[in-house]
Amino acid sequence: MGTFAVLAVEKTFVDVRDHWAKDAIEVLASRHVLSGVGDGRFEPDRSVIRAEFAAMVLKALGIEIEPKRAPFRDVPASAWYSAVVGTAYASGLMKGDGIRFRPNDPITRKEMAVVLVQALRPAETAATPSSDRAVPSFVDREAISLWARPAVAYAQQRGWMSGVDGNRFLPKAPVKRAEAATVFTGSRWGRPHNARRGRAFCRLFPAGRLSAGSETSSSLAWP
Repeated sequence: MGTFAVLAVEKTFVDVRDHWAKDAIEVLASRHVLSGVGDGRFEPDRSVIRAEFAAMVLKALGIEIEPKRAPFRDVPASAWYSAVVGTAYASGLMKGDGIRFRPNDPITRKEMAVVLVQALRPAETAATPSSDRAVPSFVDREAISLWARPAVAYAQQRGWMSGVDGNRFLPKAPVKRAEAATVFTGSRWGRPHNARRGRAFCRLFPAGRLSAGSETSSSLAWP
């Protein structure tokens, strides 16, 4: 697992010139964390699939993508995201349910919160998030799966994620490409110490192999 340095080059897209997330998108694109979809477009309001988000996280943290296989039935070796998912899995970032990764499903806001907190939470506390009793203050907090509530609460406390439409979190809502860009630039992504986060990623949560669809566990699960 390695780190790398890239030269920032000014980058813009024809479909973000008047977009509310223009600055965040251009900053991340110039740092090669995000990329366009061709023809000079970014498609800021398109949902981010889980494979894409895995690639974004690895790039933001400076983790080199290696030819590793992950034990998921729905990640064929020939897929473009095979090495991406394998590296994210080996780094402890995204574990799926142990059988499926759902690479082409949109990543939800609650799933993003779990990845964000695991990646950025101080290493000394990253190993014991299931002991947290913090509860997010969003009006729809009861709709947030128990396994995701500690991460959502922590992300809210740190200002990494906020509510929308009357302080609702909308935990099952798909994350848009523009939203992902603002989360990356609004948190601590890209700072030098994050490049060393790789070792901390392997400190799995006690409930690390719980299914992301489970609503019955009070422990924080992997997305």
